[in-house]
Amino acid sequence: MCGRFVLHHRISELQNDIEFATDQININPDYNIAPTKPIIAIIRCPHTLINKSEICQWGLVPSWAKDTTWSAKLINARAETINEKPSFRNAYKRRRCLIPASGYYEWKIERNTKQPYYIHMYSHRPMFFAGLWEIWNNPDGSELYSCTIATVSASPQLKTLHNRMPVILQGAARIKWIEAGENEIYSLSEYLVPHMGEDIEFYQVSTAVNNARWNNPRAVDPITN
Repeated sequence: MCGRFVLHHRISELQNDIEFATDQININPDYNIAPTKPIIAIIRCPHTLINKSEICQWGLVPSWAKDTTWSAKLINARAETINEKPSFRNAYKRRRCLIPASGYYEWKIERNTKQPYYIHMYSHRPMFFAGLWEIWNNPDGSELYSCTIATVSASPQLKTLHNRMPVILQGAARIKWIEAGENEIYSLSEYLVPHMGEDIEFYQVSTAVNNARWNNPRAVDPITN
């Protein structure tokens, strides 16, 4: 799964990897993004058909939900059932997104302690997770944009940490994921696979990361035993 991640790259750095419009001049670095926080997602605007950034709450709220309590339960969407589950199937057809990250955390029980690991690209370039987004209409008339991260079985490299990992999209797959029409979604399953590249690094970081309120650049510094 993916339950905590990092984004310290600037908007301009993200735009080096994928073209999108934005109203955000910049975003504040966050080294400990937790569920229900507002995050950046890159969506395909259904009205203008332009790829743009949008602020979304992390944790999907289906459009038919009675309230927003769903959000904390739907931070991840299993790729194996993403096109079947009532919470995700409509978004999978029409509202897919990219969720940029500098890296993410995973935990492993070691010596009776939950030890966090930081996982990122060797190149220090951003990752782009496959995701879904929705709009929920609040009874007061306002709209809530929310999103979820697609996950798959972990690669052999990362399986020692956890049996799941986020779907990391590369190159042209990023554009295809957000732009494919309903008549093309049959082809999207080829992207819902573990990232098998040797370009991922992971290492232990401070257990201070366990506290979701600890947002500090030192969170991604490696520790030595």
